[in-house]
Amino acid sequence: MCRMLLALGNFETAALIDDFKILARDQNERHEENATGVCLHEHGWGIIYEEKNELKFYKSPNACFRDDQFKQFQALNTSFLVLHARRNTKGVTGYNNSHPFWQQLNGQPVAFCHNGTIYDQFTYAEKFQPLSTVDSEYYFSHILTHLVPHNPVQSYLQIIQSIENYSSLNSFLIQQDHILVVNKYKINPNYYTMKMSVSEESILICSEVLPGFKERQWKKLANNTLIELNRRGYNWNYQKWDIPNLETNPAPQA
Repeated sequence: MCRMLLALGNFETAALIDDFKILARDQNERHEENATGVCLHEHGWGIIYEEKNELKFYKSPNACFRDDQFKQFQALNTSFLVLHARRNTKGVTGYNNSHPFWQQLNGQPVAFCHNGTIYDQFTYAEKFQPLSTVDSEYYFSHILTHLVPHNPVQSYLQIIQSIENYSSLNSFLIQQDHILVVNKYKINPNYYTMKMSVSEESILICSEVLPGFKERQWKKLANNTLIELNRRGYNWNYQKWDIPNLETNPAPQA
């Protein structure tokens, strides 16, 4: 189980990092996982950001709200930011088991963050051999093996729909100019439903409404939704897709 944040455009990194620590400490929204106790996301954290037209990756097995290194990223000046805080459900705490995971796909970096637990067994190519012991990276390797680069949305929808046993498939599949966001879960809708806020300056997608950004307009993503984000120049465009049954043809949402 995890908390995730994607930010694109013009935003204050320090404010997002401060808010994300609040989420990781479980001091923000009420949901099924903290109905009877505190739900700390303290088993590792990671960050993806863009610097000088290149994606950078960093992760740690520590809790982000106890890690001085996390504070140092507050000074980042970037228009592309992903944050992830992990709570163990499968696999021990450690660097390799922290998110994000990243690989090379057709010579370009691609990264992955996930929130949920998956019980299916996965197939993957040897070149995408996981380094961790967690279901999330095995799922990532499976995606990279079966994704069709010239038809990413349709092939990704089929991959998602083929997974049967899971709590949530919520995830970010990240390339520098193309991102696929999945909001799909079977349990705990208050915990797993991601929220999205779009303004003229930025796009924010997060596991929870950020406490320092409540003045913005936020919308809950519907279950079984895929968001495709494409960068054109300095701007990001997005399109929503329903995640259908395999026998139906997926159609973009209005």
